[in-house]
Amino acid sequence: MKKDSVYKNILYNLDSIDSNSDLDISEDYYYLKIKKFTLRVLKESKIAIGHIISDFQKFSSENSNHESHHLYNNISINSAQSREEQVFELLLLGTLWNSYFSIALTLDPFHQKILSKLSTLRNRKELNDLEEKETYFLKEEIDEIRGLLATKYLFNNEILDIGKSNDIGLDSVMDLDSVMDLDSVMDLDSVMDSDGVVMDSDSVVDLDGVDIGLDSVVDLDENNFNVKHLNLLLKYLEATGDYEESVKHLTFWVEFLSKKTVEEVDVYLKKILSFSKWFEKIAKEELHQYTSNVSHFRSTKLQNHLNQEDIIFCGRREVEYHVNMFGAEIMNRVFRDEFKNRNRIIIILPQCMQILGKSYSNNSIQNSRCKAIKDNLGVKCIICNKDCNIGKVAIKGKDKINSKYFDVYITSHTSSMLSNLSEMDKKELSVVGVACINNLIEGGWKLSSNGIPAQCVILDYVGCKQHWDDKGFPTNFDLRELNKII
Repeated sequence: MKKDSVYKNILYNLDSIDSNSDLDISEDYYYLKIKKFTLRVLKESKIAIGHIISDFQKFSSENSNHESHHLYNNISINSAQSREEQVFELLLLGTLWNSYFSIALTLDPFHQKILSKLSTLRNRKELNDLEEKETYFLKEEIDEIRGLLATKYLFNNEILDIGKSNDIGLDSVMDLDSVMDLDSVMDLDSVMDSDGVVMDSDSVVDLDGVDIGLDSVVDLDENNFNVKHLNLLLKYLEATGDYEESVKHLTFWVEFLSKKTVEEVDVYLKKILSFSKWFEKIAKEELHQYTSNVSHFRSTKLQNHLNQEDIIFCGRREVEYHVNMFGAEIMNRVFRDEFKNRNRIIIILPQCMQILGKSYSNNSIQNSRCKAIKDNLGVKCIICNKDCNIGKVAIKGKDKINSKYFDVYITSHTSSMLSNLSEMDKKELSVVGVACINNLIEGGWKLSSNGIPAQCVILDYVGCKQHWDDKGFPTNFDLRELNKII
């Protein structure tokens, strides 16, 4: 590790060797290790869940004319979705169940609906198109409400061993009527119910009209659950606002299972859970060296995120990091050929890579402010600061890597990424997305749903002020991986 590895290991650190070093790549080099690990998982999946995937593909083929399966094909570039991607989907389903089943089964539909609508509102294109100051104000107010509700209704307090002491009263914290005027963005009634029915906590049914109040949830045994429970899990994930693209993918698996007998569902789900538990064990053995601080962060720092909108995002278990590492490698395998067939390449880098404030050049201190410009694709780097980590990548794009030019775009959130794509862009573009471990999958699937093949590179470590560090510090990634991909 580098000398400052402790500073850069808030959660994880992939930077086991100097990315600028000419030394031979060691066995600890992350990208070498994750490739070997992925092959091991794919091999095991053939034995553990291969028959489930074959059954799903048969079901999908037989129902190819059904509207929902047209939608399923549309969320991936390949009309016949990759078997490897389906392994990842099942692994994700099992892992999310193991992580959230107890709290998901007790989430009442009233608060689920409000949280889901708030997340949708926050990410609406109309909101992103507002003036920056106005957008910031609205999102800040929405996030304040989301944080309070998420902590009370989505967060498992047992993680921090604080029991029910975190009971918050929204009325005592803020006046909801004075928070903001939403009429300019969407109808207030639709915040409560998209069907035009104002919901109240005394009379709540799910979207299908089936009562899923607490009285109907009598079995919280993680080894004895059914399709109804899976639907509750998806509702929970939707309410967090962190799994929008994942929910789209997992919904089709729930539909597939809903056509099975009770006995078949029981067998399939137990095999999925068993495979997920196996993955968690071997991932801990193989990948823990990179994610060794996740548990420490959860036990010492997560309490600082109570009543914040990122409480669920920041509170993820270590196994979710491992699943997403595997998922990023799967995406690179699945979309590689289509990526190579496109001529227009752009690189999307996170805002946390920026180096702002004071810039040191020729022994003098100069004021530095990002001068990136907006175009139809987003916020484009113009290399205003050659000392900035983003600027350094953009310079390589002008010099060409492997005889290919590329432009660099900066994003602060997945929801704002490439929000104004033209149909021509969707047909011509390929993207290399760089992000922290838990943002890559959502971003990659969002691009895929727009017909754009993506390749993933993981930030070596986190450092953004928004989630992980009070002051924040610039992040970076392994440029050798970018060279290999392009």
